[in-house]
Amino acid sequence: MFDAKGNFLASSNCEPNLDDLESRGETAIESNQAYIEPFYDGRKIVDKGIAPSKYHTWDGKKWVISNEQQAVKKADDIAKVRDAINALRDSKINGGVYVDAVGKWIDTDATAERNILSVKASYDLFGDMEIAWTCADNSILMLTKDKLLLIWQALMAAKTSNHANALRHKAAVEQSNDPLAYDYSDGWSKTYQEFLEGQING
Repeated sequence: MFDAKGNFLASSNCEPNLDDLESRGETAIESNQAYIEPFYDGRKIVDKGIAPSKYHTWDGKKWVISNEQQAVKKADDIAKVRDAINALRDSKINGGVYVDAVGKWIDTDATAERNILSVKASYDLFGDMEIAWTCADNSILMLTKDKLLLIWQALMAAKTSNHANALRHKAAVEQSNDPLAYDYSDGWSKTYQEFLEGQING
């Protein structure tokens, strides 16, 4: 059964009340064929198939997308990619940094950052001393105030760089004609996990 616009309402194995249907402007068409999304064009049943996206509408013959909905779709696509860029940025910021000055991979997640600030507070209170620090590979680095400063500088440089890279990519995707195809994989710092994967893969 179809409404006055040809949209599918329901199927039934029972004989419909034609007078009742006609009073509502509805039509019953007999068919044994299976359809994905049936539509009655006034002469025959056609299969609309599946809409290419939620932004498309059926014009009676085919799926179309208006200029307005194209703009809505693009805005939604940009928002999806921006979220993905933010997620990648955060994973890079929290994924560890290699500090060349001490030759070690240092954790950079929120817990590690709090621990670094705690060590800094100890130096501020008690002066310079050696403090055992567990690196990303679980090796021990004996920290001094100077080494802590070098580590902090490396962490801040990586964080600043990743934030700037995220902004660059988000600005670029705004200008892209196909936001979902935009490649935002370049320009990020390497994480400790990526380093390990590189070691395994040679």
